[in-house]
Amino acid sequence: MDLNVVIKARLESDEGFNVTQSDESLIITNDVGINAVLVVQGSQIIVESLLFQADAVADQAALDDYILKTHKLVPLTAVGKSEVEGQFYYSA
Repeated sequence: MDLNVVIKARLESDEGFNVTQSDESLIITNDVGINAVLVVQGSQIIVESLLFQADAVADQAALDDYILKTHKLVPLTAVGKSEVEGQFYYSA
């Protein structure tokens, strides 16, 4: 699968997303401004979105522990921390 297949499917959809291409990825924004980055690598489609700033969490150690214990409840999902412009965000 390549990115053109994903772009074609999006163009045929009537969902209210704004999609822009950036290099080898698509940046998808919904109607409330939440962004996701989509990349196609071989037969895999990978999507990542920033959830919230890590600094907004009062007890990051407790949240990290909870995520590690429960992430298996949502198959094919990974939650981590990503650094963007010097700020850490929880991402999925």
